[in-house]
Amino acid sequence: MSELLAATPQQLEDVLSKTPVGATTSYSLTINYPLSNTTFLMLSTSELRDALHSLVITFDSDQLTHCKNSVIDTSRVFFPVLRKFHIVSQPIKSITFLSSNFPKLEELNIEQPSNHPQKLDLDLPNLKLLHMDHIYVTDARKFGSSISRCPKLECFSSYKLWGLGCLREHVIIAPRLVDWEMQRADDLEGLSFWAPSLVGIRFKSCRELRLVHMLEKLPPGAWGPEYQYSGEPSTYHVSFYCVDLPGCHGNLLSSKSTAMVQENTTVQEDEKKERREDKNPLKKPRMDLQQYSELTRVSEYGVFTSLTAIYGRVSVPRNLAYLYCGVVEEFCEFKSAARTLDRLKREPGEGVEAARLAEDGDKIVAARLALLKELGDVTWYLSAMCNELGIKLDEVVSEDKVAEVVGTADLAGLLDQVLINIGTIGGKVKKAIRDDQEEMTKEKRGTIEQCIREIFRIIQHGLCPSYRSSILEVMRLNAEKAASRFARGVVQGDGDNR
Repeated sequence: MSELLAATPQQLEDVLSKTPVGATTSYSLTINYPLSNTTFLMLSTSELRDALHSLVITFDSDQLTHCKNSVIDTSRVFFPVLRKFHIVSQPIKSITFLSSNFPKLEELNIEQPSNHPQKLDLDLPNLKLLHMDHIYVTDARKFGSSISRCPKLECFSSYKLWGLGCLREHVIIAPRLVDWEMQRADDLEGLSFWAPSLVGIRFKSCRELRLVHMLEKLPPGAWGPEYQYSGEPSTYHVSFYCVDLPGCHGNLLSSKSTAMVQENTTVQEDEKKERREDKNPLKKPRMDLQQYSELTRVSEYGVFTSLTAIYGRVSVPRNLAYLYCGVVEEFCEFKSAARTLDRLKREPGEGVEAARLAEDGDKIVAARLALLKELGDVTWYLSAMCNELGIKLDEVVSEDKVAEVVGTADLAGLLDQVLINIGTIGGKVKKAIRDDQEEMTKEKRGTIEQCIREIFRIIQHGLCPSYRSSILEVMRLNAEKAASRFARGVVQGDGDNR
């Protein structure tokens, strides 16, 4: 197979116009810049497509800042002989790969697309390997059926594949599946498998997982001959880390096909590498974070928090200890900003009404904005705590447009309530580290969740209305600020305006 490279649009034009295509030729093409859908369509209608066996689109996400309309639509192309498709950073409309578009595809690798694909829809009769990395799918209801429509699939792996919480259970029918691995599928709740060839299955840090069940027979349905399996099912090894598999429903650990179960209580080498990378605050997520400055739902902010949580992971209690320090620091800064705003409002000639008419009213506007940004920092740390505990943010924060105000007259009382709940969280985290060997018991987890819920209630229905704002505005301001810092590489350091 001959290798082709295109690092610029002009180079791609040269490749398409000058590469000879014959009956016995085959090519591997690597593109090192963001593709527009127009260019993608042009590639799929060129003569080269009939000899293109491998297509790789990979580039640094920074290049996207200079490109517009770079979202490709795989449902509108046709690559008759393509065996391998690998993209890194390239925005993609949907993860839609059908036999009518990619009839020969055997290997599909999608990593860190800088957008949220709209849906997941696969139907690939020859697919053998599937990997997905740093992807939030807006509508992932077809996850199970998509995997099941790939009867030759042998290996599946994912890292930070989000959006699977849309269903409580995804059913996987995979007669040739040998290896299954999922890491940080933060909202995944349940899986059922018919996988008689399975040899290894691994889950790591899938904290919402509540069901893993192995089916003994092929379920009823219109399954073709490619789904038939004769002989005894294989035995498989189970490995898990930061997942309560023993507490899950289903028979994964008790099935007669289970050969060995291993709980990784020690950190493996790849986990250490991930933590070393996470400890680098200058490491920028590949996702386009700026889109979150226009978020319209609380759940989107929960995803944003996951994408920007770059602190080093150790254990849930120690991770919570770090986040607790952040909550304390940011809430103190919020109280300081509140005092500043209150002082400005009390100065002669700078009351609220005068501020709307006089130029020096800009001081109050700026002070209010600074206050809301500090409150946004508090919400970030609270949201990160929810992620650590496997709690969906939209289950903690109400998205109702009509707020039940808990009281705007006694701001001091509201702030005291927040402090009491913050102190309770700190006590539970401290005791989990000191008394429970860094294990988060159900009782402590429940208390911390209740405190987080109460703090969010006070912020949403008390503090935000008091400053003529809303929880979504606060979250949007925080997302805008954090996205800007990541883009400029100034996450590390001090100062609100860095």
